[in-house]
Amino acid sequence: MGLFDRFKNHASVSPSSDDASPARVAAVLGTQLPDPALGMVDGVRHYTGFVEEIKAFKRVGRLEEAEQLLLRCCDATEDEARVMSWGPPAPWYYEQLAIIYRRQKETSKEVAILERYVENAGLEGAERNTTGRQLVARLAKARALAANGPTTTDGTG
Repeated sequence: MGLFDRFKNHASVSPSSDDASPARVAAVLGTQLPDPALGMVDGVRHYTGFVEEIKAFKRVGRLEEAEQLLLRCCDATEDEARVMSWGPPAPWYYEQLAIIYRRQKETSKEVAILERYVENAGLEGAERNTTGRQLVARLAKARALAANGPTTTDGTG
């Protein structure tokens, strides 16, 4: 059972609520966190607290800053997923990196981040949710693009 499934019977907290921090989730589910710093990025706040900042970086074209923050969020979500056994890591951060890399025509980086997600989630785990399935499909497309090599805008290669 994934984290979202465990929320279904708990009206006081949801994965999209303002306080869906691991400490709040653990309290609602009656479990304890092994480490209060779990899921924290740079010791500042939980990775879920960076979504709007990442969107803002992308919106104004500060893609390098968005990339660096997203990579740190991926580290945090992987650590949390591994320690808490709540299922696959949060896929949104990997998806955003893949989008950035595709936009920059960095196919090898796109393939690498998608492979990292599938490796951490496991193929079965990745395919349990819509975004995970989309990332698996995107990985196949990115691999095909990588196999075809870079092309110019006029398609001549």
